[in-house]
Amino acid sequence: MAQDHGHEIADEVTRLIATKLTPIQSAPTGTLTRIDLAYDRCRRASNSKNSPRKTDPPAYNARTQLAQLDRNGSLPSSSPYTVQTWTFGDQLAMVFLSGEVVVDYALRLKHDFDPARLWVSSYANDVPC
Repeated sequence: MAQDHGHEIADEVTRLIATKLTPIQSAPTGTLTRIDLAYDRCRRASNSKNSPRKTDPPAYNARTQLAQLDRNGSLPSSSPYTVQTWTFGDQLAMVFLSGEVVVDYALRLKHDFDPARLWVSSYANDVPC
């Protein structure tokens, strides 16, 4: 599979080198915004204290969150989330999203904006949670 992916990348680079590329004429303009990304409402499982003591990461996270809930009486209701944009006039827009981004975010942005001029990147500026 690695060789297949490598050939696919090489084929795309070869294709792009053969095309006429358009230089970007505008200087970039950037923004950086931090939003509060709301969590879904917390629902505490009635049998959480009686569940087997697993050692996998989800079980560790559950125990950590339950301990915080017991200690503070609540969990955070949102997480700060960083979104950055760079625009190059009307030629190109780049969106940089924090953390691991699911494809649905890129698809939504490309639906709302011109997909031919939009570049969406993840793992940018922050790794929340």
